[in-house]
This record gives sequence, structure tokens and C-alpha cells, in this order.
Amino acid sequence: MLETRNETFKQRTFKTRHPKDALVNSSIIKELGVQEYDPRVVNQLLDFVYKYVTSMLDDSKIYSNHANKKNIDIEDVRLAVALRVEKDFTTPPPREVLMDIARTKNALPLSLVKAHCGLRLPANILFNGVQLQIETYKKVWNCS
Repeated sequence: MLETRNETFKQRTFKTRHPKDALVNSSIIKELGVQEYDPRVVNQLLDFVYKYVTSMLDDSKIYSNHANKKNIDIEDVRLAVALRVEKDFTTPPPREVLMDIARTKNALPLSLVKAHCGLRLPANILFNGVQLQIETYKKVWNCS
């Protein structure tokens, strides 16, 4: 009984201290099954949502102005969201395309390995030659 009173007290204080959008974000987090989270996560989500919505509305306004319309309509918002999704989020190519690329690449035989003794290293690495030159400067002390 004490726990339920304490929970309702926490819920009431949370509701009075935070805006409605923060309550919506915290309810989304709870619906996703997250039991514990840092309270700053709600603020980060709020910040992300405000920036995203503002950006979408700014883009919608640009598209509306380009179409010589006075107000933003749903088509402008849909266009802004579609272009943002196309720009920011990419989907991997279909499996069939990847399989065709793999078949084409794997059809080419590998180059033959030259038979010689020793460790096979790339030609541009010199382990037995001088790679760096270090110059030493002798400082001359003038004591006169």
C-alpha cells in the first residue's frame, strides 16, 4: 500500500514539474519496456524531437514557398519527411543484388602465389634496408 502511494506521489510530482511532451516521451519509454533510465534521457528526446520537427517544418515552408503557396499543407510536410528519410536513412540493397555481386567477384580466380622461401611480405616494406635517416646535430658551445 505504501509503495502505491509513493508511486502515485512520484507520478504527481513528475506531472507537475514536467511539460506534457516530457510526459509523452516518458510514457513511450515505459511502453518500450525500459524499467530504469537516466532522467536526462527524457530531456535528450525532447531536444531531438523539437529539432526534428522544427527542421521538418522549415523544409516544408521552403517547399511551400517554392510552390507559391501561402500556407504549409500536408503534402509539403510529406515531401519534407520523405526527402529527409531518403537523405538520412539508407536501406541495404536486396539480398539478390548482393548475391549477384558476390558471384561476379568470386568468379575471378585469385592470382597465383610465387613459390619462394621466406616470409611473404608486400614489396613496399623494407625490413633490411634503411627507411629513415636520422641526422644528429652537434651543438658547438662557444665559451669565449
